[in-house]
Parts: sequence; C-alpha cells; structure tokens
Amino acid sequence: MGRQRSGAIALRNDQIYAEWSRKPNLPEIAKKFGITPQRVGQIIAEYHPDLETEHERALLRGSLWNLAHQVQEIIDNPGVKLGPNGRPAEDFDGDALPDLTTRVEAAKVQGGIYKQIAQLVGAEKAIPKQVQYTIDVAQQAMLRDIEEKRRAMITGEVIHEIEPPQPQPHSST
Repeated sequence: MGRQRSGAIALRNDQIYAEWSRKPNLPEIAKKFGITPQRVGQIIAEYHPDLETEHERALLRGSLWNLAHQVQEIIDNPGVKLGPNGRPAEDFDGDALPDLTTRVEAAKVQGGIYKQIAQLVGAEKAIPKQVQYTIDVAQQAMLRDIEEKRRAMITGEVIHEIEPPQPQPHSST
C-alpha cells in the first residue's frame, strides 16, 4: 500500500491533471511544477487507476497530445522556402515565402496523430479496409459464359463455338 499523500501534493496533482487536460504538454507542465515529465505522466495516469493498461494509455495519450502541439507549432511557423541559391525565396514584394510543403506535411502528420488519439480514447473504432470491386455488365456476362462452359465440360456436353457477329450492310437514304 502506498504512503498517504499530503493535501498539498494532492492539490498539486489535481492542478497538474487539470492543466494537462487543457494543454497536454508534459515538458511545460513539468517545468512549471518543478518535476520531471515522467512524473507528470505518472500523476496523470493515477487518475485512471482502473486497469493496468490505463496507466500506459494515459501516458500514450499525453505523449500524443504533446506531439500534436509540437506539430501545430510547425504548422503555425513552417519556416521559409529556400531558393536555388540557398537564400530565402521572396514574393513580388520582397517578403520571404513560407515553406508550404512543410506546412502541408506537418498537417498530414497531425491528422494521423488525431486519428490515433481518437482510436485510443474510443471515439473512433479502427475499421478494417474493405475493398469493393465493381464488375460491369460485359464482365458479368463473360463470367456467366465461363461458368456455363465449365459445367458443360464437367458433364461432357458438346459446346459449339459462338459465331462472330456478321457486319450489317449500311443503308443509304
């Protein structure tokens, strides 16, 4: 059995959890309260003591939110695009062009992070990909024809070749 916590530490832990729920950035919270990010993660995990895996899930969730915030900083400040000479590329007014490729790639990463968080908290179920194929009418007819010929071969029936269509004479009016 763990030792009894003082009221001050319990209050601090409540504050840490509340702060984490608003802005889950473990290093910032740790710095603010003068403890390590690992200890912040442990405190957050203590709010989910029901299952052993909840501890790990809480740490993972906190890490994912922290990563999402770091990626958001890249989206907000992607840096500048460089020209072929290695200097910042400029628009017609002489202002540096933001690196939109970095911004787009960071947004893709952030979308993946949000999807992982949603799956972790159960807001989104992981759905296996289902591939649907559409077969047009000609392919369906071909498959029926192949099946008929296969059955005929099994039963020993004689199959006659289908005559190719004859060209129709054009009528001029």
